[in-house]
Amino acid sequence: MNVRLAIWITDWFGDSADLYFETLQADVAYFTTVSRFQTLVNKSSARMAGRPSLGARIARTIAYLFQLLFCSIWKDLFHSLSWKRKCVQDQVIVITGGAMGIGKRLAEMFALEYKAKVVILDQNEAEALKTVAGIRDCGATAHSFVCDVTNPDDLRQCAAKIAENPALGKADIIICNAGISGFGLILDVSDAMLKKTLDVNVLGVFNTIRAFLGPMISRNQGHVVTIGSICGFAGDVYGSAYCSSKYAVRGIMESLENELHDRDITGVKCTTVYPYFTETAMVTYEPTSTFYNVIPLDKCISSIVDAVLKEKRTSFIPSTFFFIFYIVKPFLSKHSFFASRKWLNFRYGPPIVKTAAAVV
Repeated sequence: MNVRLAIWITDWFGDSADLYFETLQADVAYFTTVSRFQTLVNKSSARMAGRPSLGARIARTIAYLFQLLFCSIWKDLFHSLSWKRKCVQDQVIVITGGAMGIGKRLAEMFALEYKAKVVILDQNEAEALKTVAGIRDCGATAHSFVCDVTNPDDLRQCAAKIAENPALGKADIIICNAGISGFGLILDVSDAMLKKTLDVNVLGVFNTIRAFLGPMISRNQGHVVTIGSICGFAGDVYGSAYCSSKYAVRGIMESLENELHDRDITGVKCTTVYPYFTETAMVTYEPTSTFYNVIPLDKCISSIVDAVLKEKRTSFIPSTFFFIFYIVKPFLSKHSFFASRKWLNFRYGPPIVKTAAAVV
């Protein structure tokens, strides 16, 4: 490679030079060049403190496309094809809202099938103790603490108790699962319901992450998992409160991921799961769709566990929603958007009473 050309490319790649350094290992000469160029990256950043010229922006765009097409995509593809499940045996997995529903099944699966030490944080002490007892009766390890995720002091105290417990210690994985469903037309949702939905679904996630993230950053090791929802990509009738809370969760996790990356904290992983409506007893509105059925609970749990063990960045359940929300939806104009919505028929029905309603 011509040295001047390499200098020019690296000047505009910035931190991406590290990526090339790792990927193009066969080219020893390039290795040497990149290592020399790393000192130039900071200099170029300093020169570009103001807005760069048009030529500089074009050059940077070309460099970005080159990196994307010949490095990043291939690395991600290789990573996805070679995914291996990590071992969580004897690791401490903290699950908020783990007394019932999705949280309960996650606790049971991680404890019984993967031999992890499960810690349930939930306001419902009776159900939490029942879940813990069931897990212990099967010979696995489980603990529970009464906790209100909307109260940051509660979470900090629980984090301290876990750290001080000789049978537990550090939290290796936290799963932000606690949530409530607040559905209704925008003028019908009460102030109390709106506040509670946002407090639990948004502040609950924020508080949980803040309570456990510090030690993870200190040791550069850990895993933050959030159970989001496809409602974080598509608002709809009756969903103004719930959908907005799930949109916020997506923003929290993307911000956290970027923060960790820019601080070079590569050992703390982030996973956000976006399930479709799942068979739990959480909501009193019937979701319908022409093409998608409510997801059986065990299928949803298996997909979540798979995403955690493979440390996926995001996971859609079912996976076809990735195509719908990332590839198709951004390009829909007003009329095509409503036509597509009508075709897919994602609707919430009127209030119902049933023992196995559905929501994530």
